[in-house]
Amino acid sequence: MPSVRMIDETTLGGRFEAPALELESGRLAVRDLISLRVRAEIRRYNNDRKATFYGLVQPADIKSLIDGPSKRSFRPIDADKQVDVALKAFREQRFVVLLPDRQAEDLDEVITLGEGDEVSFLRLVPLVGG
Repeated sequence: MPSVRMIDETTLGGRFEAPALELESGRLAVRDLISLRVRAEIRRYNNDRKATFYGLVQPADIKSLIDGPSKRSFRPIDADKQVDVALKAFREQRFVVLLPDRQAEDLDEVITLGEGDEVSFLRLVPLVGG
């Protein structure tokens, strides 16, 4: 069971370490990696019942911040809905997944991760007018 470091980055230079993800197997599809990460974030948030939520994708009722976690009064978050939002965001290239040796290209791409590997999720900012 490899433990993989999850890093969120922005094009403005922000870098935030998310909690590590414990994988049952080091071999999985990019879609599964994103899903596992989002589900772990939602499970942690819903169990802790704190007002601060930090995750790959923000629930629709809070404003996304470039430089840190978002705050709101506690309401449980639907993990299935957030997984769908995250997968759509990947398909729309709102973020890219940077693996230890390359960039992930497709949700169905099978990747292999080892103990201590770092996976970065680089959030892209759309260009104005483009």
